[in-house]
Amino acid sequence: TDAVPQMLGDSFVTVAAAAMLAVLHINRRDSSVVPDARQLLPDGFRMVMELRDSNGLSAAAARATLAMTGAGRDAIVGSFRSSVSESVARVAALEGVPVVSWGSEIPQLSDKAEYPTFSRTIPPLTFQVRAMMEALLALGIRRVAFL
Repeated sequence: TDAVPQMLGDSFVTVAAAAMLAVLHINRRDSSVVPDARQLLPDGFRMVMELRDSNGLSAAAARATLAMTGAGRDAIVGSFRSSVSESVARVAALEGVPVVSWGSEIPQLSDKAEYPTFSRTIPPLTFQVRAMMEALLALGIRRVAFL
């Protein structure tokens, strides 16, 4: 429906704004977000960012990945959606380009034979569920509701 792409587009704007702010902080060596940014980054380091919106669609993400890897990008950050990350990771791996996702949770993406250049900043869903279950059991909670 028309509502889905619009919703994803709004989300993309929010994520894009945060990414641009992060790059600005990195390039200015601004320590207000990362206190040791000056020590972490080598002299002369500057980050260049290119934004592409896949609208959460695997085919659009694959086309964007082809364009970005062909333009010599060093790495790709994204996608939030696991299904999109699968496409991005497969295409990027063809050129050996690393992909880092901040939201993709499916365990299949941990398969280094299938996705050799993929990594993530969030654990696979199986780890999250196990940690939640262990915490509930440790607290003696037996009846829960999920929203």
